[in-house]
Amino acid sequence: MLKKVLLIPLLVFALSISYATHFVGGNFAICQTGANSFDVILRVYRDCDPSNSTIISPSSVCVFDAATHTQVFSFSMTNDLISQQVLSLGDLCYTPPVCVEEYIFQTTILLNNNAAGYYITWDDCCRNGIITNLTNPGGDGMTYYAQIPDPALWSTTTVNGTNGNCTPDFGSYPNYGYFCLNNYQEIDFNVTDADGDSLVFSLVAPLDQTNCSGKPSPSLSFPYGWPTCQWAPGSFSNTNMLGNNVNPPMSIDSVTGIITCQVEIVGVFVFSIKVEEWRNGVKLGEVLRDIQYTSNVCQFFDPPDISIDDSVAVYVDDQICFDIEISSTFLSDGFIENDTIYLHITSPNFDLQGNFVSPTVGTDTSTYSNWMNSGDTLTFDNLGLNTNMIGPGTAIAGLGSIPLRYCWTPACEDLDSIFYLDLVAVGIDVCGTGIDTVTLNGDTVSVLITESQTAVHVVNSPPPTLLNVPDTLVISLGDTMCIDLLAMDSININDTLYLQPYSGNFDFISTFIPPNDAGGGDYYYEDFITPGNTLTMSNYTYAGLTPGATGQVGLRFCWTTDCDYVFQKEFDLNYIAFSTVCGADTLYENSYINVDPPVGFVEPLPNVFTPNSDGNNDKFKLKGTSDPCYDFMAVTIYNRWGQKVFESDDSSFEWDGTHKGQGECKAGTYYVLIDGSFGSTYDQNTGERVPNLVKDEYWIQLLR
Repeated sequence: MLKKVLLIPLLVFALSISYATHFVGGNFAICQTGANSFDVILRVYRDCDPSNSTIISPSSVCVFDAATHTQVFSFSMTNDLISQQVLSLGDLCYTPPVCVEEYIFQTTILLNNNAAGYYITWDDCCRNGIITNLTNPGGDGMTYYAQIPDPALWSTTTVNGTNGNCTPDFGSYPNYGYFCLNNYQEIDFNVTDADGDSLVFSLVAPLDQTNCSGKPSPSLSFPYGWPTCQWAPGSFSNTNMLGNNVNPPMSIDSVTGIITCQVEIVGVFVFSIKVEEWRNGVKLGEVLRDIQYTSNVCQFFDPPDISIDDSVAVYVDDQICFDIEISSTFLSDGFIENDTIYLHITSPNFDLQGNFVSPTVGTDTSTYSNWMNSGDTLTFDNLGLNTNMIGPGTAIAGLGSIPLRYCWTPACEDLDSIFYLDLVAVGIDVCGTGIDTVTLNGDTVSVLITESQTAVHVVNSPPPTLLNVPDTLVISLGDTMCIDLLAMDSININDTLYLQPYSGNFDFISTFIPPNDAGGGDYYYEDFITPGNTLTMSNYTYAGLTPGATGQVGLRFCWTTDCDYVFQKEFDLNYIAFSTVCGADTLYENSYINVDPPVGFVEPLPNVFTPNSDGNNDKFKLKGTSDPCYDFMAVTIYNRWGQKVFESDDSSFEWDGTHKGQGECKAGTYYVLIDGSFGSTYDQNTGERVPNLVKDEYWIQLLR
């Protein structure tokens, strides 16, 4: 499809200045060709402004001693022009509003051996007056600079089959030598080094004219005291050469030399790249490239976009539908246009054909309802097939969009499986920038390819959730207690759940409370967990303390705490919940019951009582709080003639003053024999029971 170019012209001001060179960049490339001979190449770039009346004339190229910084000699390259051309920038679908001329000069010079080496400069004026990131661009010049090592390297060093040294080479002005507004870009100048030396890259401020002077402050770091162009007011600086306020500043990878940037405004920008070369840990030299880029609203052809999750989870027996969309559009005259797109989808283990859901197909368009669970209907051009674009196999062809839908219900045997879908989407790149090509009708076509893989994981359904299982219960003698247990599966509501209790010391069988029968296989518990709440269980079954029901199932246990519970002291109650769903996990929960033992005391033994029915001290008995679970007693009472009138083995005994419960005994003195315990206390440190012992032989007085 033919793509139209969107051009945003830059407003160019014609400046009235004495110089009209309009430099936009350049650099030296120097290579040793003999014991003391060097091939010097100077690349100079300027814009194609018709007002450029000044001829590029490097008439005074200066050579300096790198140790003394004094000028050794100068030479002219004015008559050494070997190439002059207007460069072609952009691609088939976008040509930037930029015109750059390239001048290449080449000559040979001789240099004596010098342990310190040399550096070479050439400077001239002026830059473009429309540069955005400089304060006085029309008055700023440009200095070309390179440093080379001792020529004696020719006789002492052989690297990659060559002698001496060559500076890093930037090559020509890049074909994509411009910025695209708000577009993330990676700029790679593909700098080469014929000697295989290690290169270190950095961004530095552009140099102004140095007027063929040596480094005034060589001990300093770059720019060694030479004048640099002053950054324009605002956010522009050595660390933010594009003046970005939102996007990250332009930066360079010191190892690869790749520049990353995302310019925010339309304008013209200059920046410089310094490349140092190192060999065996020793710095040999460095070279500087100064360059100017404009920023424009560019036209792109982007790779196809694939919309699908990298990973999808599906539960056994649950249907899943996932939608896939591959799209490709481009901008033409300010409008978004659809482009032809191709898709090849394969899978090593997923039934693509069997699980494919066809759209509703019309004469020219097709539709999918509830696209990507949005509730919206997606309308798209009818899809076709292509057997030549992607191989092997047939590709799906669409215009602007290829939507696909797959629906699937995994079976139990699919549990823990992973199904892969591999997608390859291809768009024909009319810009000609694609790194991949295919052959169509005998022609090589540039394409952009997007690949994606999604994995469908078949996993367990969420297991049942146990509710209202108390962690710890504390009960006392005589307490009436109920425990309600509930297992619920809120996801798989049609699955049958089972709930099974077990314990090594708790009697679930005798404490189990059956649910009420509602008829039709339904059973229910009233006031379940909370007052007023009714738990209804459908398709209820019960076998061996393991009830089952659909969706939710409950159990109820009730008891009154007697001495058997006190003697046991503590109980561990355990519960298992499981489901019939394939691969469902079994859940385990537990409760702990602690029984507080009764604590009692005994008052001093009475020695007088008055059984006269006045309600006050009518019976002879022990006073205090008994321990019915642990108390024991043997009490016998005799009259003064030795006749037994009362006997009991109950710690809560009561003598009402009768002769073995028959007639009244006469007032007088009676002999009491008592032996046992009444009530208990517990040691605070050990928790051991300490009984209150009652043992005595004494006389009591019965008064009437």
